[in-house]
Amino acid sequence: IACVLLFYCLSCIFSFFKYFFFSLLCKLLNSHFFTSLPHFICNDFMFYF
Repeated sequence: IACVLLFYCLSCIFSFFKYFFFSLLCKLLNSHFFTSLPHFICNDFMFYF
C-alpha cells in the first residue's frame, strides 16, 4: 500500500511539474518568439498533457 501511495504522489508531482513546465514554455514562446502563435494552440497542447 505504501508503494501505491508513493507512486500516486510521484505521478501527481510529475504531472504538476509537467503542467508548470509546459505553461512556462507556452508563455515564453508566446511572449518572445512566436507572437503570432495563438493561445489556443497552447491550451490544446496543455489539454493533452
